[in-house]
Amino acid sequence: MDELLRVEGAVSATASGNLTWERWPHDVATALGFAGQRNPVGFAVVRYLADPPSSAAVWNVVLCLTSELIRRGVSADDAKNAAWHAFDFWRDIRCRSCHGRGHVGATQQPCPVCGGSGHRRLPDGPETLRDAISALINAEQWMEGQLAKRLKDAAPQAAAGEYSVHLPALPGVQDSGFNSSAAAGFRGRFDGE
Repeated sequence: MDELLRVEGAVSATASGNLTWERWPHDVATALGFAGQRNPVGFAVVRYLADPPSSAAVWNVVLCLTSELIRRGVSADDAKNAAWHAFDFWRDIRCRSCHGRGHVGATQQPCPVCGGSGHRRLPDGPETLRDAISALINAEQWMEGQLAKRLKDAAPQAAAGEYSVHLPALPGVQDSGFNSSAAAGFRGRFDGE
């Protein structure tokens, strides 16, 4: 097992420095693949968020989360139930009062329901459910960090005969396509999609 981690570390270290904009989809997939080897729940979460809607993506997240909970010592039935309930909560984590913005009205007062976080209150329930929700949130944040770290030094290079425009970076926004903060709110697809 240590042999595989050493090989993965070496390949990851060399591949992460060679990310290019010309091969963006390939490089993103490579970066996610390397990061996903150590965090299968996070990889399943990113695939769920990035791929077209499918029941297979949902099952993948739930099965990976169930496996993680079983590894932590939770019984198989409890892990399965907690994983489904946690996924359902995480998929629509936005506060229903402010729609995930954290503020309401023209004066932008903090939302009285969520206290300005933009998230719904964690459900009352067994500790296993709270652990499962926490695992999903942590997995998503970890994968976003891994992708951002691997793509941080990749700069756009214009091909011959093309122009490139370098826009200033906005604070709190990463070019990885994911929100850089857990307070961003919505996780999944819009209700109308």
